[in-house]
Amino acid sequence: MTKLIGLAIVFAAALSAQTYSGSADVSNCSILAGWAWDGTNNPVSVDIYDNGVPLVSPLANIFRQDLLNAGIGNGYHGYNIATPTTLKDGTAHLITVYFGGTANQMPGGGNVVSITCTGGPGYQYYYT
Repeated sequence: MTKLIGLAIVFAAALSAQTYSGSADVSNCSILAGWAWDGTNNPVSVDIYDNGVPLVSPLANIFRQDLLNAGIGNGYHGYNIATPTTLKDGTAHLITVYFGGTANQMPGGGNVVSITCTGGPGYQYYYT
């Protein structure tokens, strides 16, 4: 009986431990994109920060064939959002991406990137 209880405790601990994998693939003036997976087929969010301040938390639930081909769950673990207009002000912004709700930074070339974007949406005036 003691052995069964010990196994149940180990099994419960294994279920509660969460492992993440993913990549912040791109952070530029057009898109913020990548993928995040917690080892299940449940979508997870990513937390994107601008100079240490929370910016957006998109859900990683977009299908990517490359993820499915690589055996990453059901393939629905991508995120891809248009770069927010607040970043298009001509000043440098340090973009940092974390697995949602954690202090774990995502790996990848699109993480911890400084971008300077101009040309946010606005009115263009024509003089005739």
